Amino acid sequence: MIIGLLRHAIAEDPGEANDFSDDRRALTDDGRRKMQRAAEGIRALNLGFELILTSPLTRCVQTAQIVAHELDCPAQAVERLRPGLDAERLIDVLLDAPDANRVLICGHQPDMSEVAYDLLRGGNLAFKKGALAVVELSAPLRAGAGTLLAHYPPAALRRMAGSPESDDTVDERGLGVAVQADEQQQVAADPSGDDTPRESPEPPAIQD
Repeated sequence: MIIGLLRHAIAEDPGEANDFSDDRRALTDDGRRKMQRAAEGIRALNLGFELILTSPLTRCVQTAQIVAHELDCPAQAVERLRPGLDAERLIDVLLDAPDANRVLICGHQPDMSEVAYDLLRGGNLAFKKGALAVVELSAPLRAGAGTLLAHYPPAALRRMAGSPESDDTVDERGLGVAVQADEQQQVAADPSGDDTPRESPEPPAIQD
């Protein structure tokens, strides 16, 4: 099975527009614009996602809708993908979709980094908003059964949408790794999104 781990796009802060509710925080105009370009980049990679499963929070649902429209595939909100997701719960969700071999998961931080850490048996991935990691899971599905195929910072996805300054390489399977020097995120990067090396995942005080 191939899964994608996608962090939601840039969202508004809690405020009057969302009744100060974290669940209702919508994408900003800039977040929508950037995610639309990133979705075009995901389509260009031809990863073959058959289904998108997303956290039910507004910012994730809106991100999933943008990508689903671009990939022409269904998107479904799953309550179990709320903030606090771990690898064991994700595997349970995947087992409930046995007919899909390529599934894109849209979720939050630090969940995406921590899930990747558990699936890959280590190596923290930095997930900026709109970043994507592609992982192959061998059967039986379990923590530690994953192999990292690619990791795309959001700017790399936008460049793959076809802008002439793209420096990205894509292999014959449509997987590939973003190689631009100013954007590349190392596996040992901090899961909160900065570049500070760390030995083990330590979640920030809040989830996003």
